[in-house]
Order: sequence, then structure tokens, then C-alpha cells
Amino acid sequence: MTGLLELHDVSLSFKGVRALSALSFSVAKGEICALIGPNGAGKSSLLNVINGVYRADAGDIVFDGLRFDAIHPQKAAHLGIGRTFQHNALFRRLSVRENVLAGLSRHGNASFLENIFRLGRDGAERLGFLARAERTMSFLGLDRHAGRIVSTLPYGLQKRVALQESAPSKPLRQPAFGAGTIAIVAGLIAAFAVPALADDYWLSSIIIPTVIMGLAGIGLNLLMGYTGLVSIGSAAFMSIGAFSTYNLLLRAPFLPLPVVLILAGLIAAVAGVIFGLPSLRIKGFYLGASTLGAQFLFEWLFTNFSWFSNDSQSLTISAPRLRILDYDLQSAAGRYYLVIATTVLLIALAFAIVKSRVGREWMAIRDMDVAASVIGIRVARRKLLSFGISSFFLGIAGALWAFGYLGTSDAHAFNLDKSFQILFIVIIGGVATIFGNFLGAAFIVLTPILLDRLSLIIDLSFLGDQGALANLQHIIFGTIIIVLLIKEPDGLSSLGRRGLEALRSRARSSN
Repeated sequence: MTGLLELHDVSLSFKGVRALSALSFSVAKGEICALIGPNGAGKSSLLNVINGVYRADAGDIVFDGLRFDAIHPQKAAHLGIGRTFQHNALFRRLSVRENVLAGLSRHGNASFLENIFRLGRDGAERLGFLARAERTMSFLGLDRHAGRIVSTLPYGLQKRVALQESAPSKPLRQPAFGAGTIAIVAGLIAAFAVPALADDYWLSSIIIPTVIMGLAGIGLNLLMGYTGLVSIGSAAFMSIGAFSTYNLLLRAPFLPLPVVLILAGLIAAVAGVIFGLPSLRIKGFYLGASTLGAQFLFEWLFTNFSWFSNDSQSLTISAPRLRILDYDLQSAAGRYYLVIATTVLLIALAFAIVKSRVGREWMAIRDMDVAASVIGIRVARRKLLSFGISSFFLGIAGALWAFGYLGTSDAHAFNLDKSFQILFIVIIGGVATIFGNFLGAAFIVLTPILLDRLSLIIDLSFLGDQGALANLQHIIFGTIIIVLLIKEPDGLSSLGRRGLEALRSRARSSN
């Protein structure tokens, strides 16, 4: 028995129910072979064994001369073993074009840095993928629907999209070097005018915390909104960034502040990857519960080991210096410029990641990780990368929160309440969005201030002491969040998009 694909005595059982029993056959190159049988005959189970979703109990498989008894779906995809599912396994929140491009991801050779900064091989690779995607969509009659979200297509067209994802193809041959750059200056220019318009109170108490919390929201949104992984320990990685920044500034005074922030983010990223390891086995609520370990561990660590706070009796940390070159950043305006410049750079980085092949693979994993694995996406590697990048953003946000906003802080400044605040920012602002996080942050920061001002205007003395008044504010705040999520489950960013579309439609109709 010889052929491109050979099965030798393959058996598979599920809790005593035998799905495959010593099955052997071969398929020659170019041959079309049909599997026919009633429901429950084992057709899907056989395909799952061939492409590695299931592991056979006995027997082995030979594909193109390679013999194996088990194979990972990603390796099977790279060998050229493709498949569709009985029910459409599509990335439902991506467009048709993005689904087609996701199917080509396994042929990418550009590194992560080349992808996000559009350097080296990424330029030619990106153009090659787009050209191949256009040819594929044209062949399948999908070119007219390229920009549509795949979940909005009729079932028959969805089947065509699924068909292209299973098609094996040869890797692209790319030149060694390409070109690609990213511009991030425009946001900084507009931001310089703010200190001239706002006083120190607005800068220190409203604008700076809103921007920093929005940045923290971006960090969590990259993990939760774009990759579909849950974390409720975000503040732990903020604390790592804060304490790392403090110790680097204190113990390595020769390092410039921008380098210190990057190193602090990288330290937080390493911790994020370590605590992201459970995501390779569990997901959903269970993964969220496991991230609580980071929250409690680092709060305990920074509270009980005084070395991290330079043996301070109060266990607090204060920035030894906030200077870049000869510019002192201790003033409200200086801290604002530090925060806004860092945030604009990280926003540009977030957009570059989301728009890259890595971002597309994250969204494929979010929508259906099994299908992502089957088409050759390295799911485990991408999940850990998402945890690392998310923690990098959170670490830098934590450093800015401690020294750009608070000035002095301790481990309790990054407690579980802070993690839930960041989670609410993502939910209220909108998942899988960048700028929506700043809308969520503004809501979280400004609403308690507005409620406090209203309580001063309205006579609420009948409530009794200040404790009862504070509890009432919390109840009102929680009620507003619940009503908002019921009325606008997609977040404030979705509401803003619809408002802009309505304004554009009105402007077009008036013209």
C-alpha cells in the first residue's frame, strides 16, 4: 500500500465506544477519495486523527513519506494537510479578506518585530499575502464580499470561505529585505497645547489619571478583546512595572528614564508570560481565576519584602528622579508630557500590532482557537505573546501611575480593586478597540467626581454620616454601569461610531 497518504491499522475509541477499528487505506497523489457513511460512522473522527486534532489509540499514518502516530494540528497544516469542519469553523468577527489572510499565516517568515514595524521581510510578505488572497477570493467568487464580516454572509458563501482555509499551498518565497515604517508624531503635536489650556488641578487629578488608566485598558484589551483571554490580575503587572522602575532608577542611576520604562515593561512582560502558561490548558472563567494568583502573589511580595522599597519602613516607593536629558519632569506639566508622550508611542505600537499578521492571528484564536490551530497558527506561542505584550503595556502604565500620577505609592495602590477598574474600562469602553479604552477610563475617573460634586450641590444631610453618602455614591455608580451595559453592550466606542455615522449621513443628505 503506497500513496501520498497512508493509514495503517488506525483505531480510536471514546470511553469504550469504538469510532475507528484497525482502519487502513491509501490515497495517491492527485486522487480524489470520498468517505461515505451514516451519522456516527467515524468520518469526522478519522479526519481529526489525520490532521492531529485527535490522537489515535493504535496504528500510524504516513504522509508524503513522513510516518507518525500523532501530530500537532499546526505541524499538519505546515506539511500541507488541510481540512474543513462539518460545521463552519470561521473567524466570525473578521472580514472575508481577513479570514483568507489568516489561512496564509502559516507561511509567514517575518519576525514579530518585522511584522509590527513593517521592516525587513514584512513588506514583500504582506504584498504577497494580499495578492494571493485577492486571487483566492476571485477564484471562489468572494471578491465582491471581501470587506464583509464573515458572520453576515449566507451559509453557502461561508462554506466557500471555509474551503479556502483548508487549501494547502506552498510557502511564499520572499526577498531578504523590504521596506516599511510607522509614523507616530501627529498625536504628540496636538497634545502639546493641553498644558496651556488646563491648570495643575485638571492635569494632575483628571487628565493624567484618565490617560494612564486608558493605557492600562489598552494593555488588557490586547489580551481580552483581541486574543479572547481573560485576566483579572492586571494590577499585579502594573505593580511590577512600578517597583521595577523604582529599583532601576535607584540602583542604576546611569540609565535614562525612557530606557528604564522599557526595561520595567519587559520585566512585567516576562511575569505575564509565566502567568500566561495556564492559558495553554484552560480558558474562560478558570483562566481568569488563575490570574488572581498573580494579583495576590505580587501584592504580598512587595508588602513583605522591604528590599523592593529600599528597606523603607512604610514600604512606599517614590521616584528618585523624573528627568529626560536636562528637562525636569516633576511639575504637573512635565508629568503630563511624560505620560502623553509615552501613551502616544504605545498607542502607535498597539495599532501596529493589531494591524499586523500577529494581530490577525490573535483575533483568529479569539474567534475559534481549534480552527486557528488547524490552519497552522501557532496558538500556544501567540497566546503567550499576547500575555507578554499585554503585561508590557500594563507594566509601563503602572510606572506612570506610581510616579506620573501618585508620586508616592505602595503595593496596595495596585490591589484587586484596581484590576476590576481596568476590567470595567475595557467592558465600558468596548472590547477589541484602542481608543474606546480612553472613553472607559474617562467614565471610571470622572463619574465618581461628578457624583461627589452633585452630593455637595444637593442637600443629602438626611442620609446621615459621610459613610452612608459614600455608599450611596457607590450604588449610583454601579447602577450607571449596569444600565450602560444593558443599553450599550458593545461599549461607548460603539455608541461613538454610530453617532459619527449618523452625523456623516446627515451631512451627506444635506449636501
